[in-house]
Amino acid sequence: MKNSDDCTYYTPMEIASMLKMGRDRAYGLFHRSDFPGVKIGHNYIVSKTSFDAWFTSQQGKDAQLKQ
Repeated sequence: MKNSDDCTYYTPMEIASMLKMGRDRAYGLFHRSDFPGVKIGHNYIVSKTSFDAWFTSQQGKDAQLKQ
């Protein structure tokens, strides 16, 4: 988790580690229309708050992550 002033965000590699998934699958999340991550230059990031809300909304769903 990276801290920049008051903004806390995750990178795809941190998400991969937290969710115990591969690097490609973590980057694939950023290509989903329902995932709140953004690409800035060559970097993908998602705010902790947005990720937590998205993750909570996914609980109880019976869908697999698609790339």
